[in-house]
This record gives sequence, C-alpha cells and structure tokens, in this order.
Amino acid sequence: MAPYRPPPYAADERVVCCAVLVIFVLEIVLKLTEHFWAFWASNWNIADFIVTFVCVVLEFMRFSIRVIMDNNNTTWKGLFNVKYCPAV
Repeated sequence: MAPYRPPPYAADERVVCCAVLVIFVLEIVLKLTEHFWAFWASNWNIADFIVTFVCVVLEFMRFSIRVIMDNNNTTWKGLFNVKYCPAV
C-alpha cells in the first residue's frame, strides 16, 4: 500500500485556514484587551470565543499528531481529512 499523499492544493488550503484562524484569534485578543467585561456580556462574542478556541485546539492536535505519527500509520488518516476550519 502506497503512503498517503495529500492532493497538491492541500498545502494552500492549510495556509488559508491557518491565516484565517490567526485573524480570528487576533480579533478576540484585541476585543478582550479593549473591553474585557463588555466582551463577555455579548453572546455572539462568547460563541466566537468557543468556536475559535475549539479550532485552535484541533489545529494544535492535528499538528502534534502529524509530528508524532509515521507515514505508514493508517489509523490517523481519517482525522486529517476532517474539515473544521472556520473559513470553510
């Protein structure tokens, strides 16, 4: 069985997803530093924080698993095909 090879556009997709995630994180940080208590008073801000936090955790997990696993391990291949980027 040949090792898994992502499609040629996968690297570009990852760059876009990471860039959008960084923009969302910066937005939350700026809102929190400007008006901390007003940020938590809005339900939309709380939802935005939760979604962004989950995406950051999933991105960290994805990076960690990719660093740990070897190319011949088929157990994690399905995880890498999951779409969770907030830009999609």
